[in-house]
Amino acid sequence: MAKNVISLLLLFLLPFGIFAQTKKIEFSYEPLKVISNDIYVDSVIDSRADKSLIGFASYDNLKGKINLKNGASEALSGFFRFNFPNSYGNLPVVVEIKDLDVSKTKTDYFDSIKTNLNLVIHYKVNDSIYAQYPYEVSSSINAKDGFKDIEKEIRKCIEHAFKGFIVENIKLIYDYKSKFKDTQEDSPSKARDIVDPSISLNSEQKSHKNYSTAIGLVPSMGATSMGVSLSVYSFVNQKEDQKILLPMVVNIDYLMVTDYFIRQYGYYNAKFSYYKLGVNPLLRIYKKSYFSFIGQFVFGFDSMGGDTRLVVGLNLGQGFYYFPNKGFYCGFGIYEYGSSSRVYPFDLGLKLELGVKF
Repeated sequence: MAKNVISLLLLFLLPFGIFAQTKKIEFSYEPLKVISNDIYVDSVIDSRADKSLIGFASYDNLKGKINLKNGASEALSGFFRFNFPNSYGNLPVVVEIKDLDVSKTKTDYFDSIKTNLNLVIHYKVNDSIYAQYPYEVSSSINAKDGFKDIEKEIRKCIEHAFKGFIVENIKLIYDYKSKFKDTQEDSPSKARDIVDPSISLNSEQKSHKNYSTAIGLVPSMGATSMGVSLSVYSFVNQKEDQKILLPMVVNIDYLMVTDYFIRQYGYYNAKFSYYKLGVNPLLRIYKKSYFSFIGQFVFGFDSMGGDTRLVVGLNLGQGFYYFPNKGFYCGFGIYEYGSSSRVYPFDLGLKLELGVKF
């Protein structure tokens, strides 16, 4: 009896043990389809917080880790050296892995694979790293050979990122190679001095300022109002790995407020105009997910029966947001409002936000 129970337990737990192991994918060396290979990858830096995996594979309620064999840094280093070797006069670059996230969900008919790769490509001048060129690439496919296709999708994302870097910097690459030929007597290590750092940082880097804008609609429903707002965010010099983002935000509100309060004064119509000024910090809680806290000072005027008064107040809000580097974003939360207005003295409600970041 005891042996039967142990056998059943082993039979039940065996799939969990097998699936819980980390699946290590061997990254094969295959040529990339790029317009120029006049660069060479000097090194690869993995700056991710968790380097032990690149994602998860799921089937029913089971989940297992996925990683590249020997780790992402070493696996991609060999792949890059194969495609971008240290040849005569090639521009040296350093590849930084900011994010590599893969998910594989197995169904009865196919494997759903989603890949997100965020690379930052730097180039070197006199052994110093200059310029940052971030490239984020995502893909989603249905495949029949999931783990093999994960490797293909990562390679496809890498190819897309390097195509972008080469196209945007083709003049710099060819100028470096041309000047290198003019100094044939110099060794490759000395030839890194050929590129003028001031040119790299001033002319090339200007087109790569870390700047983005987001525009969204915010429908809201409160205890004393219903409305919709147009929100415009400006992210200037905000690094992707910052713990706290401080965007500049402009809101245009349209509200329908209950007439309950003005009827207490014996009127049936009134006017209220106001402005809000404050901060909206975004605290990173996981990758591109943020907790938002809004604190705004409210000031304006309300007018009732020819009597105009100054209004002051406070508008607060808390919520959760998903902000990708580019693409659609969303958020939801609550807000609390209070002021000295006779028309709109207080409110408490829910808000939803949908928009696009570009």
